[in-house]
Amino acid sequence: ASMFRDMLGQQKQNEDTPFIKELEAPFVPQYDFTATYSIIIEEMKKPLLIKVDQDELVIHYGEEEDIDVYAKLSSEVMQSIVDGRLTFQRAFMSGAMKIKGEFNVFRTLDQLFVFV
Repeated sequence: ASMFRDMLGQQKQNEDTPFIKELEAPFVPQYDFTATYSIIIEEMKKPLLIKVDQDELVIHYGEEEDIDVYAKLSSEVMQSIVDGRLTFQRAFMSGAMKIKGEFNVFRTLDQLFVFV
């Protein structure tokens, strides 16, 4: 019974924190680069925060100050990005994602996360 309880707990945790593992795996460090992204996924209660400090990556859901780029998209568009069917820049250019902040910092997302 405890095995099933653990499995259910792990499944619930994955539902509460989607896209974190999908973003950690393809991370490519960018030296001499530091940025903080706040990605508002419409279906989520809190924004997805991505903090990059050269080769360090911190991803979690929550609020924070000193954001370089704010982005807003649906979970469907985010899933297309992590599945490698869409890039962050293409999502923006097609109107599926809105951004606010430094455009050059935004463009680096596609270099930080290479989905194949």
